[in-house]
Amino acid sequence: MSTVAVHPGNIASNFASQAKGPFKFLYHTLISKIFLSSTKKGAEPLIWLSTTQPGTDWKSGEYYDKLKLGQVNKQALDDTFVSDFWNASEELIG
Repeated sequence: MSTVAVHPGNIASNFASQAKGPFKFLYHTLISKIFLSSTKKGAEPLIWLSTTQPGTDWKSGEYYDKLKLGQVNKQALDDTFVSDFWNASEELIG
């Protein structure tokens, strides 16, 4: 089994459709055309993953940001932190 995390970027969708203030301005004005990508563009990482081979085109367990290997938070590489976080999550959900 292979796993991977992807970030498609900032996508123009109905996110923040009820927002007021700066979020409304960002997501619902012409400025959104500059800062937001289309939903089609946002789907590209998922299409890429589903049409390529793990281990050849991408590495299982990695994080990809817009089809490129992304930089992960240093906590994600800390085995003790990850284990403690997992255990705490298990306790919270029962």
